[in-house]
Amino acid sequence: MLTLRTALIRRGRLALTVGMLAAGGAVFMSAMNVSAAWTRAVERDFARRRYDLTVVLASATPIERVAARIAARPEVARAEYWTDASGYLIGRDGVPGGTVSLIGMQPGSRLLELAVRSGRWLEPGDANAAVVNAAVVKRNPALGVGGTVQVRIKGKNAAFPIVGVAREISPMPALYTSSAAVLAATGAIPARRA
Repeated sequence: MLTLRTALIRRGRLALTVGMLAAGGAVFMSAMNVSAAWTRAVERDFARRRYDLTVVLASATPIERVAARIAARPEVARAEYWTDASGYLIGRDGVPGGTVSLIGMQPGSRLLELAVRSGRWLEPGDANAAVVNAAVVKRNPALGVGGTVQVRIKGKNAAFPIVGVAREISPMPALYTSSAAVLAATGAIPARRA
């Protein structure tokens, strides 16, 4: 009784203490929910990336040489050879702006299938088609499925018809297309470079 009477003597202090405990609990629960949602989002994004290892070579290397080394490793179940380049996204005004990564892959590859927000993912036979991520659209909201994204690479402009807009966690602008399209845009020889 003494403890209860002491707690009720200063009702303002009791209300403040109970209010602060309730607010702290609510903030804690909110943080836990945000943490769980973030973990689920990362797991979903990584589940669409069906590979264990990415190797980036310091210089262009013949695919045959790399393939021979990898073929000697029995642990490797599958290997694909993608190309990449960095360019500048050309805005509505025709001026190159922020950087964009071009990832050249094998259309129809099962190793990467990002969630598509609109349109479709790359399919076999897509020679020059591109899927852009949401970060590209954020930089240039005029872009969308059926439009064309323009990129400046090595002093030249390259245009890619957009067939899809992908949703991914990465905040970096990225354009996914065929390896041949990236090699053509950079001026490399498709049959000899990796």
